[in-house]
Amino acid sequence: MSIEIVVTTTLTGVPITTANFKRRQALTGTWPNKVLPDTPTSGTEEIFLRGQSLRRSDSTDGYTISGANVTMGSNVEEPGASDELYADYLKS
Repeated sequence: MSIEIVVTTTLTGVPITTANFKRRQALTGTWPNKVLPDTPTSGTEEIFLRGQSLRRSDSTDGYTISGANVTMGSNVEEPGASDELYADYLKS
């Protein structure tokens, strides 16, 4: 017997499932323009650099996002080879 639990976010009303919740997804592209593997549901993404959450809609100390395209803020230091840059989000 298997049990599936479905949670719905109050932010978007979208059910969270293993198929649409993307965790620790690597961003690709050339700094400072990065791309997520999928387009996230608006407002559900959280981007991490070196384990620290970056601020959404902050073109200086965080990031801006349009679709799957992410532009890192002008004061955000480019990660080194051993630094992690990843995102959690609900796939739209």
